[in-house]
Amino acid sequence: SNPLKQLLELLRRHKKTVILFPLACLALGTLFFLFCPRTYQSQARLFLRIGRETVGIDPTATTGQMMPVYTTDRMDEVKSAQEVFKSRSVASQVVDRLGPDVVLGRGIYAPPSNAVANAVTLPLRAFVRLVKSIDPVSDREEAVMTIERGLTVGGERQSTVILVEYNAKSPQLAQKICGAIVDAAQEEHIRVHRSEASSPFF
Repeated sequence: SNPLKQLLELLRRHKKTVILFPLACLALGTLFFLFCPRTYQSQARLFLRIGRETVGIDPTATTGQMMPVYTTDRMDEVKSAQEVFKSRSVASQVVDRLGPDVVLGRGIYAPPSNAVANAVTLPLRAFVRLVKSIDPVSDREEAVMTIERGLTVGGERQSTVILVEYNAKSPQLAQKICGAIVDAAQEEHIRVHRSEASSPFF
């Protein structure tokens, strides 16, 4: 038997499937592109500079003697700074500064409305509201969890540059929250490493 004839016969018998399957995939892809909510990302890169928090005095030093200075490992310091960015304390401070409505993308920061997309996704949104009503949380708590989900903190290996990325429903919202995260994390980093007695001593 001729393999080419067998292939043609197979295609003839299943011609509906051969035609409909690619069309169905194309239709699903089009629907996904039209109705799936778009996500925008804002980035910030911060160089971690050595400061007083990374310098210590040898405990064996006495007055009048030379006091050697030691420094902590730089990679450990970078990891500690990254954990500060990802901490719940920073997320809570951002929510308190901006307000839950801003973080949740309401009001002027809401994404553009699409009537067709709203009609198609109405059952899904109703189901989500039903699930949330089973174990309701406050707007503030939901905003904190939204920041934790949208935030990514990392950096290149053996580098002291910290990369902060935040995903949101609009570019303005992503930029605003990313900036607030950077400000809150910098203040928290200074607060954590600040020693009340170090300033008068030095």
